[in-house]
Amino acid sequence: MGSFKANLSYEVPGFGKVYRIHGNNNEARVGKRVTGGCVCMKNEEGLKLIRSGILKAGTEVNIVE
Repeated sequence: MGSFKANLSYEVPGFGKVYRIHGNNNEARVGKRVTGGCVCMKNEEGLKLIRSGILKAGTEVNIVE
């Protein structure tokens, strides 16, 4: 994981949070199906969302394919 993470789903005992939006230290992976369900973003873009207050606790997230 990169420099930020935002948990999207509930806690699963013994497993942790299931789905996240998170930064990525390898930008070649952004936009590709390389995780078990997470959404990878460029670190600087995700940090900008968090610092601006756009992405904060309780924000509804809709993922559309």
